[in-house]
Amino acid sequence: MEIVKFLGLTFSLSPAEREILRNLSFRAIFRAINNRRKMFAAIVSWRLGGRKEYLRATTVLKNPINRHDNPALASMFKTYYEDGITAIDRIDPQQTTLLLNSVKEVLGDAIHAFDSAKQEDRWVTCVDDRGRHWTYYTLGGQVYIDIPNGDNLSLCGAEYDAQTYTIQRLFEDHPHFQKLLQHPLLLEFCKYANCCDITPNILRVDRRIHASAANVISDAFPHVDDTRGMVKIYLYLNDVDETNAPFAISKGSHHWGWYPKLLELLMVLKIKMYTPDMIRRCGINPFEFYFGKAGTLLGISTNAVHRSTNLEEGKERWTVQLIYYLKDTWRTEKIRNFQDMSLVSRLRETFALPASGVLVRTINTDAYPEVDTRPKK
Repeated sequence: MEIVKFLGLTFSLSPAEREILRNLSFRAIFRAINNRRKMFAAIVSWRLGGRKEYLRATTVLKNPINRHDNPALASMFKTYYEDGITAIDRIDPQQTTLLLNSVKEVLGDAIHAFDSAKQEDRWVTCVDDRGRHWTYYTLGGQVYIDIPNGDNLSLCGAEYDAQTYTIQRLFEDHPHFQKLLQHPLLLEFCKYANCCDITPNILRVDRRIHASAANVISDAFPHVDDTRGMVKIYLYLNDVDETNAPFAISKGSHHWGWYPKLLELLMVLKIKMYTPDMIRRCGINPFEFYFGKAGTLLGISTNAVHRSTNLEEGKERWTVQLIYYLKDTWRTEKIRNFQDMSLVSRLRETFALPASGVLVRTINTDAYPEVDTRPKK
């Protein structure tokens, strides 16, 4: 690293960043410096007052202590609260097979388009004759369909307003999906994790294969899905191990109030995808992989930092994902009390430069700490 001083600010630049800086015009350099100053001012303002407003906001996820008489449910809720992920159940093998067959039928046209398309570094979205919006990415090895809840399109996003094929129509075509949503433990989990709202906003059916350009898989980079409350249910429809993209999560990172640097990235800088340096500075836990047999049902807070991985060649991963949105900004009851710090520590923390203030960011997917694990039973 090399220290560079410019317009009263000190920068720590890598050789690559210094080379890029040499090739920039003065106007571009001044714009970058001005943005850096604005970012610094926004961070200081947040630390002096804005953070307090966030910490006083309504809690979305509450600690479930003594809130359920059933020990098994109480344990599941507690695990989810502490870690941001929990194993819910394992679906009956026969039902899993029926769901997998239905998913393959639903995705049939999309997979055919995927297999016959040329290799491109972009997402392609199409609408079939039934009004289903399906998306594929040939280099990323992914094809999926997002099916919105027709009774509550307002939380799904503007891109779903014109979609005529809804979850309700899916139930008519494939009743196995409706049976999945009526799973007793799934309903109990949603009552706790999603504030009693047990109806998903989006149902996604997804197939992944080996990505020929793994560096462009968007969700292979650590990220947070949204700054509002967001819950996902993952159902593995085939066996998932280290070879075919197990879900990876930094357990506990959904407690944003416990990780001030992460909270700043999200609420002030509006950054939801992270470099290795950002991850280190945030101080969150190493990523843990969640393997499972076909039928494994996981409840996940995607407000936690999470990521995916590439598959080995010849491998597949089939999933059903249920996505639940809340209107409120995400917050849990676990927070770090800034007022308990000494005055000197508070001043040092308040006026330190933001961790993310680099001109150029590069992402190396091999640079993240990882821990292999399996869901506890």
